[in-house]
Amino acid sequence: MAYMSGEKGGRRHPAEIALMVPALLIASLAATQAVAETATSAPAPPIDEIIVSGGRLAGAKAAAAVFALDETAIAAVRPAGLDDVLRNLPSATVQTNSRGESLVFLRGAGERQTAVFFSGAPLNVPWDNRLNLGLIPPRALSDVHVTPGPASVLFGANTAGGVIELSPASFTLDRRARLDVQGGQGGLFEAAGLAAARKGPSEIVLAGGHVTRNGQPLSGDADLPFFQLDDDLRTNTDLRRTNGLARIAFDQGGPLRASATLLAVDSAFGIAPEGRADAGGPTPRFWRYPDHRTVMGVLNVGYQDAAGFDVASAFWVQHFNQRIDSFVDEAYADLEDAQIDRDRSYGFRTVATKNFGENALRGAFSVSDARHRQRDETFASGVLAGSETSFFRQRTFSFGAEYERAFGDVTLMTGAGLDVTQALETGGRASEGGVAAWSLVGAADWRASERWSFGIAAARKPRLPTQRELFGEAIGRFLLNPDLEPEIATQIELSARYAGPRAHLAVTPFANVTTNTIDQEALIVDGVGRRRRINLDGARALGVDIVGGVDITERLTLSGNVSYLNLRRRGAAPGEPRFLAERPSLLGLVAARYRDPSGLGFRVEARHRGRAYAPVDGDFVALPRATEVNVEASYVTSLKGASSLELFVRADNLNDALVEPQFGLPAAGRWVRGGVRVNLQ
Repeated sequence: MAYMSGEKGGRRHPAEIALMVPALLIASLAATQAVAETATSAPAPPIDEIIVSGGRLAGAKAAAAVFALDETAIAAVRPAGLDDVLRNLPSATVQTNSRGESLVFLRGAGERQTAVFFSGAPLNVPWDNRLNLGLIPPRALSDVHVTPGPASVLFGANTAGGVIELSPASFTLDRRARLDVQGGQGGLFEAAGLAAARKGPSEIVLAGGHVTRNGQPLSGDADLPFFQLDDDLRTNTDLRRTNGLARIAFDQGGPLRASATLLAVDSAFGIAPEGRADAGGPTPRFWRYPDHRTVMGVLNVGYQDAAGFDVASAFWVQHFNQRIDSFVDEAYADLEDAQIDRDRSYGFRTVATKNFGENALRGAFSVSDARHRQRDETFASGVLAGSETSFFRQRTFSFGAEYERAFGDVTLMTGAGLDVTQALETGGRASEGGVAAWSLVGAADWRASERWSFGIAAARKPRLPTQRELFGEAIGRFLLNPDLEPEIATQIELSARYAGPRAHLAVTPFANVTTNTIDQEALIVDGVGRRRRINLDGARALGVDIVGGVDITERLTLSGNVSYLNLRRRGAAPGEPRFLAERPSLLGLVAARYRDPSGLGFRVEARHRGRAYAPVDGDFVALPRATEVNVEASYVTSLKGASSLELFVRADNLNDALVEPQFGLPAAGRWVRGGVRVNLQ
């Protein structure tokens, strides 16, 4: 059903109410437990769910709230990719676009506004400043930290929409080796292993994995009249991924520390065509990625002296190769075009901190040099008919400084930064030469007691246009617009956080205003549907994140989060829709976990996605609300010593709900899988 007014539709769907009630009940229980814990100090096991804390790593201690997942919480969802992990976080909208990329939108911000760091180095491919999160192996990580709001200027460029920090797996006392194997519907098979050892000040970690599937199960409620060839598996959603990680670290507890990490991911996969598009309208993408490889090496070096001076540096090199094959139709037999990309990026990032008394001064500098070679090929009857190669190169600098001062239990921080990008080669396209933009951040944090803290943070952050947005044509799909300007986000958030032995609770209202939002417009040129990127007046977002968890007993844990988002365009003419495409107004997750002393365990989750709208032929169409239920049963038994064996069976989307993040691109339906985890000490 078409929807013309951006102000209509305030009435809540019964499913949303059904989800919000238990989520808010969990928050209420956590708050009640928090009051009780203030008067008692009875110990209890910690909650292995989302933990909310202040800024970390390169961020100031008074910066925005951070949502953290440790290795246990990551493993709890049995993830095949990092996108499966991020779906559990507040305000994180995860979807796979028409290019087959699994992307995350934090608080409605664009995916290119979010920076992803691996071991302190930026992981996004600079050509387009984004990353297919579904191809990042989560079992090679020790923790994930997400800052969805105002982030430190020390992170550098393109953090207007938040920061995701990925830490590589490391040695732990309770896990020296691990093996995970699972299989399920759609021909799914995954095997992943990890081994770690430590001797004196040195440690070494080796990890690897392999995933294959024939396709994603299709919901029985999916309405795909076009380009869908099978009733059970979504067309062209097969996957093969092989990954490896090696890490060597040295830290003797003295002034010097160092580590070297290598991550390699090799993939091949297909992407689903838009299956609800009219066959007489614009042709969807019929694409396959027969070659998609990422290799990244990071060298971390740190020095800390007794006088309060600390410097941490990351040197990195990233090689990214991909081939996109474009076919005539959904048979994927007649090759029409191909795009072969080769990206090489090199960089250096350093953060220095000087502590003196109640004061701290931090400074950061980063530089990266990225080169993109693109070869476009055209075919006639499967035979190469033409080829064109273009070269692009950009260099990006970032400078940032922050000053922090503690006044007892209150900490104040302010900072400023400058981001500069230079277009050194543009594939023969016209160029303005470069773009620069400044950033500003301020924060205050009050530690009211051992368990309660309150904060406020505000920032002005830019997002620079990428070379792909400026000069990329996407196999003839886009018209160029080299006059794009940086997006500017102005953010403010408040936070109230409680962390106790039996409960945790965080409430974070926020407001974001973005100007010069980079979006797309649809055009018809010579009878062919094309798109062009343009700057819009911008958008404003109002919302709140609520995260809570409570140990009802030593065996039963409840946790949940609810994120409400009111996102609207600015500058829309009267009568025009004001909302932004594909940004749900409500996200929620409720989870209950029970673990019996016998080793039996059960986990039930309900995940909800609220109303969102998709642009179709100049109009907006309402996407369905959806609530999916995930259930799992497991059994853990001890092996020799402290080693353990865990068996599990899990059904994601047990109710086979239709989850459609984008028009004509539904997510997976009911997906049953099972497996085993062996943990050796």
